[in-house]
Amino acid sequence: MPDMTRIACCILAAALGGCAAIGTERPAEPDSAATPAQLQADGDAALERQAYPLAANYYRRAAERADDERVAEQATQIAYDNQQQREAAARHRDRLITISGSFDFAAVPGLSSEMLERLTLVRPANLDEASRIAGVTPAALSALHFALVRQAA
Repeated sequence: MPDMTRIACCILAAALGGCAAIGTERPAEPDSAATPAQLQADGDAALERQAYPLAANYYRRAAERADDERVAEQATQIAYDNQQQREAAARHRDRLITISGSFDFAAVPGLSSEMLERLTLVRPANLDEASRIAGVTPAALSALHFALVRQAA
């Protein structure tokens, strides 16, 4: 059914003053768990029965829930974008923490022999490169970060 028919149905129901004026079903409260698509289908069914106020109620609820879903999706996207920006800023900060070519990874307390081997083999130029080495753990990066900051001070 075209949207214009639904809109006309809503206008008609409002203009006639509700169900008592036209002798149709009373507008029921739609199921709180119903999706916008389900509400729209219920509105179509009510419209076929010529229950105009009921159909108007279903269409109104469908529009409200669709708006709520869009707002929720936008909020989720904003949170995701903020997380991406924080991660990009952290990578930029990590690129600024350089590791000299003569840095002794064995002097970093808390590095396992496996992490020590991987870092010594690759010899990353900065903390960002170290974070991209396969198998280097967040704990090892934290220990390396602490050692580099302490060395710079």
